[in-house]
Amino acid sequence: MMLARVADSLYWIGRYVERAEHMCRLADVMLTATLDRSDAATQVARIALAAVGDLDGEKAKDPYAAAKALVFDREDAGSIVSSISRARENARQVRDQITTETWERLNLIYLRTTGAALRRPTPTVPRPISTTSSPTCISSRAPPTPP
Repeated sequence: MMLARVADSLYWIGRYVERAEHMCRLADVMLTATLDRSDAATQVARIALAAVGDLDGEKAKDPYAAAKALVFDREDAGSIVSSISRARENARQVRDQITTETWERLNLIYLRTTGAALRRPTPTVPRPISTTSSPTCISSRAPPTPP
């Protein structure tokens, strides 16, 4: 038997991780499109942003910045960093009900997406965010060091 509070937290952990994974995929598509350095990248960014309910056409003019915001914008409740933070908070509340491995993985992802290494200035040359925050990043592998 499970308490409703525990069931609720477990449900939201899954939803937040699923949302983060979805945003990773969208950011990856947007970054892949930026490699073309054409108007197609702007169109892809516009479509991807519309998929998450953001109809601001100004954001789509810089697909790299838009993808970066999908990942790191703490003010946006749907960003990857926000979703991972919320999933971790729910996991913390039911720490005794989840496996140690689940907690460690979720905590590791949280620490990597909010750590001090991310506070330093980002390079001006776009590099795929997907190497550190794609659906496959929801694992314990270390992010690559910047060139």
